[in-house]
Amino acid sequence: MIPLTPTALELFDKLKEQADGSVWVMAGKDPKKHVDEKIFGHAIRRLVKAERLVLPGGAFTIHDLRRS
Repeated sequence: MIPLTPTALELFDKLKEQADGSVWVMAGKDPKKHVDEKIFGHAIRRLVKAERLVLPGGAFTIHDLRRS
């Protein structure tokens, strides 16, 4: 079990509301399935290409999410 902050729990509650009754917190187009894991990489690439996701040290990569 992973302890979550109240803020994180609130965000999960909002995601669950948006899932429209799906058992998945992040439901796909078909509510019986979860979103494809590739969707996050595609979204990040679009944000980088549009220069909406920029870090002070340079271009953002998906591996920046691992940094603390």
